[in-house]
Amino acid sequence: MALSRFKENPGAGARGLDPCLRKESVVNGFGHRGRGILIFFLAMALTALFSGACTTPKKDRAPKTAETAPVPSPALKTVPSDLLSSLRVAGDSCYVFLLPDEKSRHFGPLMKGETLKRLDVQGPWIRVWIPRLRVSGWVPRALALEAPENHDTSESIPAHLMSSVTVIVRKANIREAPTTEADIVLVAKRNQQFWLLKEKGDWYQIWLPDLKRKGWISGKIVARLRKE
Repeated sequence: MALSRFKENPGAGARGLDPCLRKESVVNGFGHRGRGILIFFLAMALTALFSGACTTPKKDRAPKTAETAPVPSPALKTVPSDLLSSLRVAGDSCYVFLLPDEKSRHFGPLMKGETLKRLDVQGPWIRVWIPRLRVSGWVPRALALEAPENHDTSESIPAHLMSSVTVIVRKANIREAPTTEADIVLVAKRNQQFWLLKEKGDWYQIWLPDLKRKGWISGKIVARLRKE
């Protein structure tokens, strides 16, 4: 009976069906759409999973530093003696003191005319390296006079005896001569260290290992480290 009514009014569609048949039709339609939606979401999930597994994660960037202190130049164990100024003993009673003080322990005297190497200066005292004895000590400045430079590179001095200077400003100009009018040979960075060779007024002569030459830097922009 229901079938004949449907044939007589085909335009009625699902509305003309028996209520039980119409419910079954709706359930079947929803079931097909539901399975389609489920398959779609499963495909999307698998795509995202494989995409994430194949993607190379970005490496963490190292934090930027304002400045990196270079390796200090006084890194060698020995120093060629020809880098230091030569001195000669000017008297017969030149004793060598362990400290820049007449009351400290001492030995000697050194031979008159004996060659010394200048290490550092403090007031009326000068710290020297004695090649003949291969030791260092303090002598009165009045008894150690400037001498012709000795370019004997076979002689070396322990590096731990060398005084040094450390740059305390962001950039420091190192010049050919102890004046601001001299040409700049190198621009040093903060915390960079150099061996101190000698001084002249407010200027320090230092050794530039990368350039294998000497240079001058103002004493106002460095901190001095004296070896006792």
